[in-house]
Amino acid sequence: MDYQSVFNLYFYLILVAFLGLILATVIYWKSKSVYDKYEKIRNSKYKKQIIMCYRVGFTAFTIMVFLQYYCQLLGIKRVLIIRHIILTILGWSM
Repeated sequence: MDYQSVFNLYFYLILVAFLGLILATVIYWKSKSVYDKYEKIRNSKYKKQIIMCYRVGFTAFTIMVFLQYYCQLLGIKRVLIIRHIILTILGWSM
């Protein structure tokens, strides 16, 4: 088995998935129609805060996915420690 070709396939799949995640993040930031389909959000007096919470949460998720997979491919341990610190600050558990 050629390990370099397996690594390259894994690397490019993760790269394409990450670019798709970035595209989805941009769509979430630009579009308001994504949130208007939910009646609880549409009728809430805190609509802007709820939408901002979803946007920031999805962006944080994108950054965490990037740090996790990219750093696993490169074997960087320091960035994983930074990821743990960011998750601790946000109050999320690993």
